[in-house]
Amino acid sequence: MNQIEFWKNFKLGTELQLSGTFIYNGLYCLDQMETFYYEEEIFEFLYQISVGIERLQKIVLIIHENFEVTNIDKFEESLITHSHVELNSRIQKIKKTNYSKNHNKFLTLLTEFYKTVRYERYSIKSIFSKNDERTKLVKFVQDAMQIEICTNIMGTTPIDNKTRQFFAKLIDRIINPLWELVDKKTTELRIHTTELGYQSKAFKIFRLRELTFENENHLKRELLLSIIKKKMSPGINKLMETIEPVDFEMYHSNYYVRSLFHHQKSRRALDELEEHFAIEEIGYNRVKDMKFLGEEFSVDHYGEDE
Repeated sequence: MNQIEFWKNFKLGTELQLSGTFIYNGLYCLDQMETFYYEEEIFEFLYQISVGIERLQKIVLIIHENFEVTNIDKFEESLITHSHVELNSRIQKIKKTNYSKNHNKFLTLLTEFYKTVRYERYSIKSIFSKNDERTKLVKFVQDAMQIEICTNIMGTTPIDNKTRQFFAKLIDRIINPLWELVDKKTTELRIHTTELGYQSKAFKIFRLRELTFENENHLKRELLLSIIKKKMSPGINKLMETIEPVDFEMYHSNYYVRSLFHHQKSRRALDELEEHFAIEEIGYNRVKDMKFLGEEFSVDHYGEDE
């Protein structure tokens, strides 16, 4: 295997995993967002998606374009760009992806965000500018979905499943033709670039084409219900009998369930727990004693011989 084959096979295999990871992380940001109010949340979503798609576009070009070791420097220089639009133009010469107006607009939005908008607040002029990620993304969604979105703190429009599905379909329709270009070409070349770990983030995005977290969220509900309604294994029950539960009571019970789904927004529940730790003098031993919950090792047979 020569240098170029090794590059396309192994190094781009890692890059494909990274691309899928960035896209997964961006979509997870969207899943956790409740509104379009917070600019930092929109920034995180757009940043992850833009990096993921850009890396995938460059993989397509490296896999398909013809070059030799003798002219590799010139080819590598051509990849030094953050323009999704420019990269897309080069890909269209390989094969037409038949993107719609909304797909091309979103690629333009990602290009503008990554090249200029993400640096906007480093300039004093930003205090007068409307060239921010929230303005651009909200306008895109309003135009594409034909809806009105309010971003005032007193009347923010919630992000619903319809909006999440819109982005899932939009991004899938952009990345799937690129994935297929890579998968088909690497099969022809008899290399293993597109072999992805079954439990990896990239496998979910590229192989399963699952771009929402509806399945994972439903799984959490099913597991939670099963744990509540059924007895757990004898070993875990034995351990749990030795530990008194904290009496959470500041909020309704479904708020605490919600904290399991949105752990980064569970600050109030954490504050309440810290208060219990302080008042009841709960210490490190309790934390250590409860680590068996959710760990990989089995405690199913704990205490069965007693």
